[in-house]
Amino acid sequence: TNSLLPVLSLDDEEIADIEVYTNRVLQSNEFSPLQRGASLRSIAFNDFAARLNSLPQSAYDALVSMSIFPDSFDVFVAHAVSGFPGLIDPDDIMNSFQPLFEARMITEDATPLSLPNRFRLNDVARSFVLDMLESNTQLAIVSEKAKVRMVVHYTEWLNRISELSIHSKGSDRAEAMKEYDGDRQNMEFTYAVACELGDQNLLRSFLVASVPSMRFCVGAQTRVNYLTTALERIQSYSSQSRFSAEYLRLELALAEAYMDVLDVENAREPVSRVFSVLGANNGTNLINRVICKLLSAIISIQEGNVERAHELLVSALNLLSCQQLSHSTYAISAMSYLVTIYLLTTQYEKAEKQANDLLNLLYEKGYSSLPIFADVLGVMGTVSLVRGDAGEAERQFKRGLEIVAEFESEKWSETPLHHCLDLRLWLMKGLANTFAAQGRHIESQTLVRICQENGLIFSPRICWEVDLQNEFSRWFTAVRHIY
Repeated sequence: TNSLLPVLSLDDEEIADIEVYTNRVLQSNEFSPLQRGASLRSIAFNDFAARLNSLPQSAYDALVSMSIFPDSFDVFVAHAVSGFPGLIDPDDIMNSFQPLFEARMITEDATPLSLPNRFRLNDVARSFVLDMLESNTQLAIVSEKAKVRMVVHYTEWLNRISELSIHSKGSDRAEAMKEYDGDRQNMEFTYAVACELGDQNLLRSFLVASVPSMRFCVGAQTRVNYLTTALERIQSYSSQSRFSAEYLRLELALAEAYMDVLDVENAREPVSRVFSVLGANNGTNLINRVICKLLSAIISIQEGNVERAHELLVSALNLLSCQQLSHSTYAISAMSYLVTIYLLTTQYEKAEKQANDLLNLLYEKGYSSLPIFADVLGVMGTVSLVRGDAGEAERQFKRGLEIVAEFESEKWSETPLHHCLDLRLWLMKGLANTFAAQGRHIESQTLVRICQENGLIFSPRICWEVDLQNEFSRWFTAVRHIY
């Protein structure tokens, strides 16, 4: 039993030696595998208990608090969830955890994809604490408080990322994506915790803060699931919350996610609901009003109501101009859909000039290595193709595909490949059209087949056999979400 085991101070190598020895014993059938596992667990836990009991109370509580992390963490979030008094200097924060480092309960994260200066609880520490939480009410309370602090920390951290800045400056968008993806596992866990805690204010605030980065870093279907669940829970607490600017922003985020999985039908309802609430209220949140107009315009184009779409896009551009946001990617999105309308109404010179202006503006604002630039290259390629210059269109679609490929190889790895996959398919279909226009039918058919095979898995609602001339608006807008 545990009480009869000596209290040893074992490091990882010594525990490994015990495992080797026990394996040898097992080969002689002296002990069962179950006995072997229980013995090793007892030895390790005895040692850990001795080290834990020597810790000051603050370090003890910090360890319990940090056991909530699903994987690695940086010292700033560890400091936040542990409830230590406010420290700003990283060295001071590191010093506050020194007892845990010395007791070998926290180690530096050495996994291959880990970012610098990240840490984790060792496996014995995590297992021991989780066992204690099942039977110790006081420690369970410490853990619950840590979860609340975790949601608050990430909400404040995400609120540092200005939604307007990531739509006005390419470097800010890239940095926001990199930061979110670097802590992706904890972000996803925080969403689960916010739902579990049952505090609708915490949940709403966290999601509103995370929506700008999630738009580029979280798969569209995952966002649909997140937002559908969250909106149902928030609404169940208070029907009045449906009229708040925060709730409307989440409804629009849900509509964006539906658009991204090419589900225009389900996107209509939240857009229509938000539109009816906003009405002509000029004092309403600017971003909500602009996004609502953009999404409504896309739906109108899909329905063939070009005049209404044009009216909505011009209105969105006027709103942005009044706030000195004429060069934001919201404005670029609106202008790209104006290109669509010019093409649909055979105003080819206007379409070409508008598309060229978009490319120049994106380059000037530092977006030339991001997917949005590839998307507008596709817009330009479509203009060239419709105007009969298939060779130039081919060059533009190929350059767009090169940017997507370069972006997907960025070192923060798992970033928004969901954002690029349908974009890549759209560019490939455009490239296939340029091959067909030049009489290179085998190359065109090969690309279309690849699009179909990938589209059935990722984008089943796209018909990749859409004819460019007869169903232009359907093909051109079905996979568009460039802002």
